[in-house]
Amino acid sequence: MSTFTKLNLTYYASILLAVAAAVAGFWGAKNGLWYVDPQSKEGIVISYVVILYTLLSVPGGLGLHNRMVKALAAKPAQIKEKKYCTYSLLRLIFIGIGLIVSIFAFYLLQQKSLVFCAGISAVGVYFCKPTRARIEYEMSWTEKTDKQEK
Repeated sequence: MSTFTKLNLTYYASILLAVAAAVAGFWGAKNGLWYVDPQSKEGIVISYVVILYTLLSVPGGLGLHNRMVKALAAKPAQIKEKKYCTYSLLRLIFIGIGLIVSIFAFYLLQQKSLVFCAGISAVGVYFCKPTRARIEYEMSWTEKTDKQEK
């Protein structure tokens, strides 16, 4: 399976799981199956964890991916694409988890701040959308460095 296919499957799976979390959360909140008081200890801990995860995963995932891809210049050519695929999958997974959890936590706690977390994570996932041009561009970072050394 190609890098593009793997990344696209992961990208659309994260969006599908976010929609499923929204549907399950809406259904559960509508039927009164789950609700946590946002002012309780549990509610405060859940909201803080989701907010902290979002604030760390989106910029951390994007920035760390950028640095790690640039560091691939020192690796042999056959390893570069495999490592790039791994790094990109991890970036999508980390940011996608934030999207899914923040959507579900919004329905659990009914707090507007969690909608903002979901929005931030959604933008982060969108920035990770794999296209052939993006993959070629990000892989070219490693090639430019190789040519500069010669």
